[in-house]
Amino acid sequence: MDEITETRNCINGLINCNDGVPMNKKLIHMKSFDFSTNQLNKLSREPNPEGKKPQKHSDSGCKNLFVYRYKNGRIAFYMRYNETISKGKYRKKEIYLSDFIPYGPAEQVDEVRIEVSKRNQSRKEDKPVVHDPIFSTIVIKFVREGLEGFRLKYLTKRRGTMRKYDEKNKKQIRNICLNVILHRTKKPELLQRLTRAITGKDTTYIKDKRVSKIIPEDIEMCAVNQ
Repeated sequence: MDEITETRNCINGLINCNDGVPMNKKLIHMKSFDFSTNQLNKLSREPNPEGKKPQKHSDSGCKNLFVYRYKNGRIAFYMRYNETISKGKYRKKEIYLSDFIPYGPAEQVDEVRIEVSKRNQSRKEDKPVVHDPIFSTIVIKFVREGLEGFRLKYLTKRRGTMRKYDEKNKKQIRNICLNVILHRTKKPELLQRLTRAITGKDTTYIKDKRVSKIIPEDIEMCAVNQ
């Protein structure tokens, strides 16, 4: 191969490549690739998986980081690793981290990689992880699991007097969590009101904040916009 042909091939390779992945290769067919906001945005545009189980992809740039893609198009970050049960026995451990927001903040991947790296280091040093999750992860976990349990105000009571959420309350609370807090509403007037509500220097919504950074004004703002 002469120098001109080799140079041409190199240039064509760069033009037809996006973050190390050939443009004509679909990410849905790749078990592992180097995560970036652009790549995950591209993944969100590809056909949704059809089965009940989520499609799983590992990050070649960060050990134990995965994205799960569901049939409704949702993409979520997970940490996966083998947990030692006893000598020679292991089990898969999965930890939900956060949802990926297509065309959202550019630093989403960087932030979740930092969190996974910290968790990996804590496991290596056998030290507990200091949990300071993003508020949206708590809200999603509450919608999926908490609403099926006992009502918060009854958790300290005797078991005989503990009560679960009725269907009407569950629906109302789920709507507030998803639409008002996580901004997943499809009503343009509500979304406009929610996104217009933030003023001043603090331009981060409560859903995107670490729990330690939440202030009373964040909660009051959610209450006003219900």
